[in-house]
Amino acid sequence: MDTKSLLVLTGPTGVGKTAYVNALLDRFPFEVINLDSCQVYTFFRIGTGRGDGQHAHRRHLYGFLSPFDKLEPQRYVEAALAMAHEIRTWGHIPLFEGGSRSLLRALREAAPLALIGLRPPGDPGWILRKLEQRVEGFFEQDKIIKEVEAGLRFGYADTVLMRDPMVYQQTIAYLEGRVGLEETKRAMVCSMKEMHDDQMARFREQDIAWIDADSHDYEALWRLVEPWL
Repeated sequence: MDTKSLLVLTGPTGVGKTAYVNALLDRFPFEVINLDSCQVYTFFRIGTGRGDGQHAHRRHLYGFLSPFDKLEPQRYVEAALAMAHEIRTWGHIPLFEGGSRSLLRALREAAPLALIGLRPPGDPGWILRKLEQRVEGFFEQDKIIKEVEAGLRFGYADTVLMRDPMVYQQTIAYLEGRVGLEETKRAMVCSMKEMHDDQMARFREQDIAWIDADSHDYEALWRLVEPWL
């Protein structure tokens, strides 16, 4: 592993990257830098799966863009590399976390990366159950509905995320009475599964060291990256 590489933890949608990273933060001196192209936007938390407010340790480059802004990969890379340097000056280890294909490609063009991936089990039912649980979580206490309704009130209807067909447009269709609740949930799961499959196909083309997502062997990642540290 290149000793000058930046460490990236990636993996497909729904595999459990946020929970895995939270467990790492409890054990090792990492500070996390966002590598998710949806979680860069402020306000939108539920539909994007932002978890930066759920842990005591610092996480960086979450919610730093206005919902009206367009994410420019080069702008992101400049901010990300500066943040990684700053984290190192504090004596901590920068850990990029996310599955954005565009941001990962841009970051890889700017710096050598050590890619660690969370791999779902071979059972296809595992990821479907995870995605179903995620969607059910969206609708607990009407969280996604409240987020979308607030976004519409704030004038965010014509923004990148509210135009996204995977979660936000499906929620809007439900609120407008064009589809029922169960159909909305099924559509969300189906869309996420399609993204998951596409991400996995692209990840297979890259040099990624894989860790099983359901092993909970957090020491395995540390052993894998320790020579780089």
